[in-house]
Amino acid sequence: MANRNKKLRNPQNYEVEAFIDAAAMGQLEAVKGFIARGMDINTRCPLEGDTALNYAASGGDMKMLRWLLENGADPDLANDAEETALHYATFNGSLDVMAVLLTHKADPDLRNKDGMTPLVWALRRSEDEAVRLLLQAGADPNLADKDGNTPLIWAAKRGNAEMTELLLAKNAKLDLTDRTGQTAVDVARKSGQAAVLKVIENFREKQRTHKLHDQQGRLRDYLRNRKP
Repeated sequence: MANRNKKLRNPQNYEVEAFIDAAAMGQLEAVKGFIARGMDINTRCPLEGDTALNYAASGGDMKMLRWLLENGADPDLANDAEETALHYATFNGSLDVMAVLLTHKADPDLRNKDGMTPLVWALRRSEDEAVRLLLQAGADPNLADKDGNTPLIWAAKRGNAEMTELLLAKNAKLDLTDRTGQTAVDVARKSGQAAVLKVIENFREKQRTHKLHDQQGRLRDYLRNRKP
């Protein structure tokens, strides 16, 4: 994650660093001045590749965030670790920041270097409201991290029955496996997550019932339309 305290000064990139510093410290008028003098609003920090928008999102600076987005900042521009502003906001559980980014068409399915989408990150950190927000914005419930852990598998790992139910309602697939060949059901059984297993069993029972009703409906239609 972005951390200005750990960055070394680079004299050759003073203007860029001064611009990024201004954004990181919430100095909106200074940022406006840099832009007015020709600074690219999507300029990346030369050391880690973070943009002004990334720092605004990381710091929860709503005024800076909105101004940058309204003036052409790209919400999907990632840093060297392939983390976007939405990754930062999700990591911090900053729902207001996430909502603004998503309103400005931030892609909820971009992965960082570890293969984690914001949705996976939210489930890993048990940020339930962030999960809801991302799914509402159309996040793919089946994109896994580099170890094959899908959102559903992360919900099972965390014993999060409520999010398991929500993911299944959003078409999360039960048959996807991690690198070790374990499904969400396997993970839940192994870790004794009874509430998660109950949700999954109820979901499967509803699927079986719906399938039976569909078959019965098709049979009735066939018999009704059959010629004497």
